[in-house]
Amino acid sequence: MEKNNAVMSIFRWRLAQLRRERGLSQKQAGMALGMPQQTYNSYESGPSVVTLPVAQKIAAFFGVSTDYLAGLSDDKDPRSAGQLCEKLGAAAKEALKLLDGLNGTGRAEALKRLSELALVPAYTEPKPSRESP
Repeated sequence: MEKNNAVMSIFRWRLAQLRRERGLSQKQAGMALGMPQQTYNSYESGPSVVTLPVAQKIAAFFGVSTDYLAGLSDDKDPRSAGQLCEKLGAAAKEALKLLDGLNGTGRAEALKRLSELALVPAYTEPKPSRESP
């Protein structure tokens, strides 16, 4: 529960910061997002928890990523996550799709198993050797 509270605190702080950077009032931001001022205010000041579709809408409006809003990244650029996926390739994209289809318990179990596989030499890429000068 503490992690969720921390994420919401960061979200609220960043939401307010983005609004101020744009020179908008809460009423103006709410109107631009198609919601009443009271609803917007509850996202920025509490107690409401933002749903993913609302977070995506807010992120798109302010031109930032949802990861930035949630405090998972300090990079505001919404294209960064997509660029990372391109670098990692098709296998990583497929893994992300599979993880996205799991609930929280399933994701935790999948990550645990991946961590275990990463320790098995037969399943890992060889590390480049470092030669001493």
